[in-house]
Amino acid sequence: KDGPRRGNNGSLYRNALASGVNDVLTTYEANILRLEQDILRGALPALPAALESALSVYTELLPALWAGTVEPVAHSDMKGSSLLHHLHAQCLAAGAPALEKTLRVLFARTNRAQHQQLLAWTAHGLLVDPHHEFYVVPTRAGGGYGD
Repeated sequence: KDGPRRGNNGSLYRNALASGVNDVLTTYEANILRLEQDILRGALPALPAALESALSVYTELLPALWAGTVEPVAHSDMKGSSLLHHLHAQCLAAGAPALEKTLRVLFARTNRAQHQQLLAWTAHGLLVDPHHEFYVVPTRAGGGYGD
């Protein structure tokens, strides 16, 4: 199965979620690098308490994000609407404001995949679903009224 770092080429939705999680980790990395520069310049003491305080939001955020979102998705075949449903449920159950905000961003990022598919289908009549995860499926019937 696709893991967090092994690629998610089997799902537009999982790729969008992975991109969002990567953005969260990039922000975390940037904050650590900024702290390192502050310590080297002497603007911040290199005390454990100062570092813990500066990174405290991530102390709760990253483990909760891993346990509630990344790990369950990585160890399942969740994609499409089931992935969106899981992310929405995580948003509602988040509790901590920083976690809820991050989950809402991840949900919005992942939901863009659905919006793009829906737009292609409704505006252009194209069913763009290479991984069979969109809730609209092609039929062999002629369709239309009176068929």
